[in-house]
Amino acid sequence: PATRQVVENHPGFAVPLNAIRFQNDLVVAELGAGRVVRVTPGGPVPLATELYVPAGLAASGSDLYVGDWASGIVWKITPGGPQIPLATGLSQPEGLAVDLDGNLLVVESGPGRLSKINVSTGAVTTVEEGLDLGLPAGPGGPPTWAFNGVAVGPSGAIYVTGDKTNVLYRLRFPH
Repeated sequence: PATRQVVENHPGFAVPLNAIRFQNDLVVAELGAGRVVRVTPGGPVPLATELYVPAGLAASGSDLYVGDWASGIVWKITPGGPQIPLATGLSQPEGLAVDLDGNLLVVESGPGRLSKINVSTGAVTTVEEGLDLGLPAGPGGPPTWAFNGVAVGPSGAIYVTGDKTNVLYRLRFPH
């Protein structure tokens, strides 16, 4: 922004809902195609397919995750391999982030909560409830509408955006 220069331009996605860097590449969740793709010089390479509403993306090392808002499944994506359900039964998972302990945080916009998934076992626990999330989509808009995200600061503090009241929650400070 300081130089007012476009650094990269990647047109032609089918309703992109989220994008992150993964192993120096751009990975995009495409609502219109129901998939997650990796951007390569030769074009997009599908990493996960047959998703209903691919929304949140997160990565840690060689691990890549996507939340499917409609099915309530968070998938672990193995590049070149199968997509594996990490956790099921979630309610409208949107934003994803990996915390400092290597757990996966997921914003569940339906019930207004932040949950944590143990990536080794798939066990889901509640981190915080009562968040003002889940603004209904407008006509013709994506079901995630304003997209509720989560991020983890270098200190371990967790931040969640709340679309209903335009709020940024700071949920936890490390010891």
